[in-house]
Amino acid sequence: MIDRLVPEGRFVIAGHSAGAYLARAVVARRGPDVDGLLQVVPVISPDDDDVPDPITILRDDALIARVEAELGPEQAAAITHALVVQRPEIYDHVKPLLPEMQRADRVFLARLEESLSFPVDPLPTPFPGPALFVLGRQDHVVGYRAALRLEADYPRATFAVLDGAGHSLPWERPDAFSALVRDWLDRLEVAGPS
Repeated sequence: MIDRLVPEGRFVIAGHSAGAYLARAVVARRGPDVDGLLQVVPVISPDDDDVPDPITILRDDALIARVEAELGPEQAAAITHALVVQRPEIYDHVKPLLPEMQRADRVFLARLEESLSFPVDPLPTPFPGPALFVLGRQDHVVGYRAALRLEADYPRATFAVLDGAGHSLPWERPDAFSALVRDWLDRLEVAGPS
């Protein structure tokens, strides 16, 4: 697929959650073709249980009542429990994803989880390009500590652990996330091809 999309052979790659794991697999196998890497709340090891306990930093009772009215108490509890910061605009980002998440092919997802068992870390050689790891301090889904242990593989990486952010980090901390991504894009431009 990469060869069809990028026939010239050079590219940058980004991934969110399990997609970040797959992006690192591409770096592990095609590192010389990759100019930059972005990791957003990345899965490091699918079996990692070194994650913080769930916490809500900003509770919004009006939002909880709205979600309960729209989805029912059980689903509302699961969704609001997953948000470190409960704000209507964050829920509005998540809400369109819910029908597809409910229709998810569980058999396929189980196979996908098994496919995440191949090793992607450590890299055969350190990645020389600009990289960015954006991690949520309160991410109880994938945690953040395991990503910090990859520092030696990414000597040109920024590792940002954002307080007030969980697995919905891009929506929970949009200004900080955007600033970090802009900085990464600027570093890519300065670096040019690896």
